[in-house]
Amino acid sequence: MRKKSVTALDSRYVTIIENAFYYVDPPDTAPFVKKERPPVHEFIRKILYQDLMKANTDKVLRLMRRLDWEDPDLSEYAVKCLTMAHNVKYYNIRCLASLLAGLVTHQVGSLNDFTSVQEMWCK
Repeated sequence: MRKKSVTALDSRYVTIIENAFYYVDPPDTAPFVKKERPPVHEFIRKILYQDLMKANTDKVLRLMRRLDWEDPDLSEYAVKCLTMAHNVKYYNIRCLASLLAGLVTHQVGSLNDFTSVQEMWCK
C-alpha cells in the first residue's frame, strides 16, 4: 500500500493493487451468524424453498400433510413459510399455489386463517 501512495499510478493499476492487497489481507468483518432453528423448521424450509418443483409437488404435499398440524407452534410456522412466497423461486410459485390448494382441502382447521386472508386479497 506504501507503493500506491508514493507513486502516481493510473487508476486501473491502483484498482489492481487494492484488489490484490484485500485478497491477501481481507478486512476484519463480523462472522455470519446462522439463525438456530429446530430440525422440523429446517425440514419445512428445505422442502418448500429448495425441493419444491413441478416434478415433485405431490411428494412435497404428502410430506407437508404428515406434519403435526395439531401442534400450534408447528402449524403457525408452516403457515408462515407458506405465506412467504418471495422465498420461492419465481417459476415454482405455481407449485407453491398447487401445494397450498392441496393442503387446504385436507387441513381445514389450521389453514382457515390463510384462506380468509387469501379471499380478502382476491376481492
